[in-house]
Amino acid sequence: MNLSFPYASGGTNKQSGLKDSLVYLKYRIFSNQDFLLSDRDLDIALQLGCKTKTGEEKKGLGSRDTENLYSFLGRYEVGTLSGKDYFFYFHLGLWVPVEGYYTYKNIFQYDFALEYEGSKKFSLFLEGNGNRTKDYNIVYFGPGIQFRPGADWEINFSVEGSISDKGGFVNSRSLVGTAYVF
Repeated sequence: MNLSFPYASGGTNKQSGLKDSLVYLKYRIFSNQDFLLSDRDLDIALQLGCKTKTGEEKKGLGSRDTENLYSFLGRYEVGTLSGKDYFFYFHLGLWVPVEGYYTYKNIFQYDFALEYEGSKKFSLFLEGNGNRTKDYNIVYFGPGIQFRPGADWEINFSVEGSISDKGGFVNSRSLVGTAYVF
């Protein structure tokens, strides 16, 4: 289980504040640790999630609806660099509104990331993620760093720029996310 409380700065409205909170449940359906590919790890999981209306909507940081997420996740150990592991991640999901006012009935979400695990306490990553509806496709791309101050906490810092199929460059933003994993 993962609870996430993201904070954003910048974006289209140049506002800062709390975004909508997220709760995720993951179930690993496959783990290849020392099985098929003896020198690489492959994990595949199903994920259920819920986004709640805790963000500041008037600032453009929150939404007017509650949504459920149904998704498929994967992590592959690509190899080592200077004795440290690096991984490829993917996520394919569908956000479905369950309550409130919403513009789009379903939003397809896709994420891809490359992570370099510098130590047990921090990682560097390069991430691309996007949202697609029947009317638009917007893609965010940028670098970040993740700190793990304890066994159950994660803190992410990232900077992203976005492009849209409707008008090129859209905006840039910086994000801070705190998650409790248990």
